[in-house]
Amino acid sequence: MQNEQQQVYTLARIENQIVDDLRDRLNELKSGNDDGMLVETHIRYLENLKKTADENIRALDDWPSTITLRQTIDELLEIGMVKNNMPDTMRDYVSAQKALVEASRSREATLGRFRNAAGSPAWQQSPADADV
Repeated sequence: MQNEQQQVYTLARIENQIVDDLRDRLNELKSGNDDGMLVETHIRYLENLKKTADENIRALDDWPSTITLRQTIDELLEIGMVKNNMPDTMRDYVSAQKALVEASRSREATLGRFRNAAGSPAWQQSPADADV
């Protein structure tokens, strides 16, 4: 019984680590403190947690009371690791943020050129002077 409690405690701790990691990743994305390479680091971290969870889950195969905890861990890991879930969403978000920054820079550069051109003498002529 003591061994089962220790294994359940370990699994609950792993579940909390997964939840914390997923939440931290989302917060990093929201705050802009992210870069695309961190997605791969995040996946590797979750893979290590999965290995640890699998080892502990095997030890609890005879205890049906832990099935909900195991299912929750599996679902959280799927969200964090399966390509078309959070990893692709994070990559798409990072790409979209980079594209937005680049578009903003381009817009500012274009507006700057217009402002500079507006300050030049050719733009300051009156329409009557332009016909001459």
